[in-house]
Amino acid sequence: MMRFEKRKRLWRNLGFPAEANGSIRYMPLGTVDLKDMLCFEHEWTVTHDYGVRFECRLFQLLKSNKTLPRSKDHVMVRISLDGTYAIVWKGEPLLAPELHIPKKGQPDAHTA
Repeated sequence: MMRFEKRKRLWRNLGFPAEANGSIRYMPLGTVDLKDMLCFEHEWTVTHDYGVRFECRLFQLLKSNKTLPRSKDHVMVRISLDGTYAIVWKGEPLLAPELHIPKKGQPDAHTA
């Protein structure tokens, strides 16, 4: 019985409520987004024209962001398991649409 009381007290001290029989009650994650946890992160450098070129993709940082990283600042390129990309700086996601660069030998969409 002593072990049960110690475990119960430990869980309460850590902020986790314990069931009356000593089993652990699972708590909801709250505001945690699993998409932010289950992803690949790469540190990358911002170019002089507020772009981020990553794996043959070009993302343009928009001026409408609250704060913008300066040239040569490091941002996180976050790739979720569903294949979506996000640019994060100081913990905040940035508005950065992907710019499509035409490949050599293919006509540009604007000139065709």
